Amino acid sequence: MLLTTLKNIAVFTGIIAALFISGCSTDNGIIKEGPINLQRINSDTAQVTNTFLETIKSTLVLRGELKRRTQQRGAIPGHLKVELIDHNGKIIKEDQINYMRNNSKSSNAKFSYPIQHDLSFISTVRITHHDDHQL
Repeated sequence: MLLTTLKNIAVFTGIIAALFISGCSTDNGIIKEGPINLQRINSDTAQVTNTFLETIKSTLVLRGELKRRTQQRGAIPGHLKVELIDHNGKIIKEDQINYMRNNSKSSNAKFSYPIQHDLSFISTVRITHHDDHQL
């Protein structure tokens, strides 16, 4: 049992190391990071940027930033939706998540989302910003 646990830790550590070593390359909104693709879908009012995966206390966490498309300051209307997609293209989990601006005058916001699912089933994490009128 200890050997299996150590082997799982080694595999998980290898995956995370590959995520950081591979860096980010963009292609039509999809960022390939190791075995998991990050797909960003922007809205008319905001862009999803700087998305990455990191491990915090053995939990994989999606982090990123949301930027207003205009230079206008203030709240960014709408919401973010995160979808976990398997290797066959089927959505296996979806959640609506919040984001928080750096301060009241900022046109940027940050978000994080812990991925508490078996990573071997996840092929793509899709992050979509929806304007209020797109509910």
